[in-house]
Amino acid sequence: MKIAILIEGKTEQAFKPHLLDFLKRRLGKRMPNLDFFPCHGRVYKEEKLRRKVEELLRYGKSPSDAVIALTDVYTGTNDFAGAARCKAEDASMGWE
Repeated sequence: MKIAILIEGKTEQAFKPHLLDFLKRRLGKRMPNLDFFPCHGRVYKEEKLRRKVEELLRYGKSPSDAVIALTDVYTGTNDFAGAARCKAEDASMGWE
């Protein structure tokens, strides 16, 4: 399994070795291949995010099986409606 991970900034980059250590201790030989992609300060939004996720899932020598993002929810902007709305949207799309 191959998982692409979009990372927002320095905090998320600093978390990378801790995440790898945590997963290796628990998964051992079942550890998936993780590819990290920095977003240089902000995770992409809307159309740019959709294009990036589709690119990671469909193209290249070895497309990813899944894409996740490590990001801050609070950015000082109104980009995100809040956790409750995100959970409701995920449920309505069957992503629970």
